Amino acid sequence: MKLRKALIIVFVVLLAAAFVVPSVAAAPKLKFAYVCKMLTHPWFIEEENGIKAKAKELGIDYIGVRCEPPGRGVHAGNRQRHRQGANALMVVVTHQTLGPTVIDKAREAKIPIITIDDTIVDSDNAPNPHVGLPTTETGIMGGHALAKLAKERGFFKAGNVVKVMQIDMSFLSVVHDRTVGYKQALQQDLPQLKDSDFIVQDSQDGHVRGEPPRCRRHPRGPSRGDALAGHRDQ
Repeated sequence: MKLRKALIIVFVVLLAAAFVVPSVAAAPKLKFAYVCKMLTHPWFIEEENGIKAKAKELGIDYIGVRCEPPGRGVHAGNRQRHRQGANALMVVVTHQTLGPTVIDKAREAKIPIITIDDTIVDSDNAPNPHVGLPTTETGIMGGHALAKLAKERGFFKAGNVVKVMQIDMSFLSVVHDRTVGYKQALQQDLPQLKDSDFIVQDSQDGHVRGEPPRCRRHPRGPSRGDALAGHRDQ
């Protein structure tokens, strides 16, 4: 009798628990989107391959969205990402000035967003979470490599005049900070280079059309051993 009463009590408790405790549903599969300014470029192809591999390892669906050809902006890419139901957004903007708008749109949609290559800020000038290469340090690595090349090619042999031309975009950190890194490393490895040996040509798009106004061809020409090392990032 006692055993029957105990079993009835256990059954009642389990029955109550079945109504009180919700059933644990399987978590929906996550879907991450990568919206990139130039997804056909070898640099970004390698990045995308890495993202795809990690997403597969973690069981996450992946969407790659191209913001090219020119005219198809990052906003169009974001709309496509939204239509495909992505849960999170990785982005390389077509231009850093688009940062506040891109972040606002992601926040409106309640989609977390990180940048991969080019850093961006929101409308309050607060930096967005970023995973990628540190910009200045990337320039430093390039500067060390360029200095090594200059030494190997004998740029500083007696009688040579060496100038370094940097085509900058001073308003765009992803470009400007790299030129700063290049100069820092070049002067570290080649102390004979003074500030006056750097010709900095600012630009709006990373291109200087025609003959750069701050750089004139030496009348003797390069065949006499004069050297001009350039850096352009775009």
